[in-house]
Amino acid sequence: FEKQYCLGKRKGVLKELVNAYKYQSVRVVADVFVELILQTFDFDNDTVFVPLPTISKHVRERGFGHIEYLLRRLSWDDGQRLACAKVLKRVNSTVQVGSSSEKRKTQAAKAYELVKNFNPNKHFILVDDVWTTGSSMLAAAQKMRSQGAQKVDILVITKTV
Repeated sequence: FEKQYCLGKRKGVLKELVNAYKYQSVRVVADVFVELILQTFDFDNDTVFVPLPTISKHVRERGFGHIEYLLRRLSWDDGQRLACAKVLKRVNSTVQVGSSSEKRKTQAAKAYELVKNFNPNKHFILVDDVWTTGSSMLAAAQKMRSQGAQKVDILVITKTV
């Protein structure tokens, strides 16, 4: 990755915000994350934000796709549209939480496919909430690069410690 954007380590207030957002569906937290992202980082107009797909079981349990929702909120910055696109889809339902680093890599390598109308001539920022081993993000970025994407960066809310 050329750039890695991260708001911080997963501890204290940030950990509580991620947990409230992700597991208790406190959707207003998405606006807090959006404000932090926009105040912390600068993005160019050619940037396309891409949600790392969540398994459908978790979307059903939570009642929403938390990363997609976050990007919908991010897509408007003071009225100026930031591009967001679902260019990846999840093709299996393996759960990464609690898996070993090696198992995460193996599962993630088979987890994603690109949508049919993928245009590799963009600057992509792949977005997820938590970076644990990076297996999912790396596998998704590799899938995009294998189809011609030249510039794929990442943005995560927090890294585990």
